[in-house]
Amino acid sequence: MSSSVVPEECGRARESISARLDRELSELDSAHLDAHLRRCPACSAHARDVSGLTVTLREAPLERPGLEVWVPQRRRAIALHRLPLRAAAAAAVVAALSFVAGHYAGSGVTRTITVTRPVASSPNADLLDRQVLAMVRQGPSKRIPPSGRLTFA
Repeated sequence: MSSSVVPEECGRARESISARLDRELSELDSAHLDAHLRRCPACSAHARDVSGLTVTLREAPLERPGLEVWVPQRRRAIALHRLPLRAAAAAAVVAALSFVAGHYAGSGVTRTITVTRPVASSPNADLLDRQVLAMVRQGPSKRIPPSGRLTFA
């Protein structure tokens, strides 16, 4: 049995193919995937295969299992006791950020804030992707600096 090693970029592309089929891929990531598929015939073939299989599975009729399956109910009380702790942590973060923002606003000193791309699971990741796409579409004067960091004054 032979095992093939997929390059890291192709591995990310194949994950993106799956996310696109599930309609979970952002516009920016979709543009990156399209660029990769144009230059990688192996990933393009993989995308066609997976797309065909996905369509076949989604169009197949549902089947009733031969055995009854019982899923135990989750106990909600376990999750509810953590709610006050999470609320207190969120309030502490908001209070700390308010203090810092008030301190800088009252000091009259201009600060430079460097913004880096958030982790993909962050709620602001999609917003940042849309902002970067808008800047790219505006032309060369609004391009991202080579450092990959956006700086706001």
